[in-house]
Amino acid sequence: MIQPSFFGNCLENTDITAWPQLYVGGVRTWFSKYGGSEAHWLNIQPTGPGSTFVWTALDGVINEYATHVGNNIVYCFGMVPGWANGSGTGDVPPTHFSDLYNFVTAVVTRYRGRIKYYEIWNEINNYGAPDTGWWSGTLAQMVTIATNVYPLIKAAD
Repeated sequence: MIQPSFFGNCLENTDITAWPQLYVGGVRTWFSKYGGSEAHWLNIQPTGPGSTFVWTALDGVINEYATHVGNNIVYCFGMVPGWANGSGTGDVPPTHFSDLYNFVTAVVTRYRGRIKYYEIWNEINNYGAPDTGWWSGTLAQMVTIATNVYPLIKAAD
């Protein structure tokens, strides 16, 4: 028998209005919205490096999810703001990885103990569609990011 804790949910492209009636062991934040705003980097730090973080959407998502699954939450990074990659689309990696690393540190520090898992990015952009948030960088770039983000997450939480 498969344990119920192996089942999770990704509430994609929807504001939180109703929770599933069956057991959900965890939840992933990709495309999660709160108050009409997606809880991604491009909405959390929209105006540039060193700018004020706007935590409203992610705070709402984490608070709502925590009432149902505790800290069994997966936060998926990605959706790069235009100022960080110069492209205007969320699928292009940041020009300076340090901007992403600063964002990662801010998220993990703010939600220490409230988010259990972190995912570096959503899947690869197989469709060639712009601004999907799917990864359109190289494998080498992803390996570099993952290698450098792991110790940042472990140090902050």
